[in-house]
Amino acid sequence: MLTGWYIKYYDRNRPLDMMFLDSRHEPGTKIILAREFQENGQKEMDDLLDFLAGHPSTARFISRKLAKYFISDQPPDDVVQEMTAVYLARDGRIDAMMDVLLDHPSSWQPQGQKVLLPEDWGIAFLNLFGLSTREAAVEVRSASQALGHGVHAARSPKGWPDDRDVWFSPGNMVLRAGLAARMYEALNCRDDLDTALSIYFRNASIDVLATIRGAPTLKDAYGLIAASPHFCLR
Repeated sequence: MLTGWYIKYYDRNRPLDMMFLDSRHEPGTKIILAREFQENGQKEMDDLLDFLAGHPSTARFISRKLAKYFISDQPPDDVVQEMTAVYLARDGRIDAMMDVLLDHPSSWQPQGQKVLLPEDWGIAFLNLFGLSTREAAVEVRSASQALGHGVHAARSPKGWPDDRDVWFSPGNMVLRAGLAARMYEALNCRDDLDTALSIYFRNASIDVLATIRGAPTLKDAYGLIAASPHFCLR
């Protein structure tokens, strides 16, 4: 079914485009996932994509993917099942699925469940100081690589995992604290500590707040902030 499809390489200054050559397409009936596809030339690919898009396995996969990203690494089965049903009933309408997700109580937990990936974490940290310069971007990229989250360096085509246990181990927390302190110093960050605490530590205990306020320097205080679950979990 994929035979006959090629990528146009004629103009390197333009985005890549696809082309179909019927003379190089394998004719005949194809069977995919127990479904028989009759010979239909170029339209075979459209038929296959329509079939796959409406398959229950696709509905379950997308539903769990969304719930895992927005709720937690182990989202409740009931919300995944309800989103799957809506996907199949509403012709794959993502907005209808998101309505189901947002109506579920687990979407409104006060404690963060999902970890910020290193690049998102670095951006969030520098946002505390309103920094968006080229130098800030370089620091974020460097910190991300130090945390094992290099751009275009994922180990598989699936991309980087977003699981909490991958990116928020005790060793990772220590490394985040050190990298945040380095960024703070390298970019001459200055800010009111109370602002950061009011944003991320509204539900923190008195002991946690006392530990941060008792840090020897502001650099150390922001290192503690950047490594804490209050900051690293969303």
